[in-house]
Amino acid sequence: MYTITIQYRLIEYFNFLTDVCSFEFGEKFVRAWYFKVLAYPIWFFVFYLKKVKEGECLFVFSEVGFERKSNSGVTYLKWEKIGKVVVREHFYILVGGELPSDIASL
Repeated sequence: MYTITIQYRLIEYFNFLTDVCSFEFGEKFVRAWYFKVLAYPIWFFVFYLKKVKEGECLFVFSEVGFERKSNSGVTYLKWEKIGKVVVREHFYILVGGELPSDIASL
């Protein structure tokens, strides 16, 4: 079993959302100044709201899956329920359950 405690940082949160938006809307749109002017202030306030609500997250990885514990509760996911792993530059996205056709084709 492996355990790690994660405290989210603003730059990591911005990188995550930027990567997701690049995937959804395209790299050119995300790098445009008007996107940053609109998105960054919203992301900033959402980040601090999430930071207060979630606090630190404790991830416990085991042979059967993993659990995530935070101020908002506990989440469990078994390894066999992971439908896809999306590899990004700074992180991995674990997609569970039935996959929509657009995600399954990645």
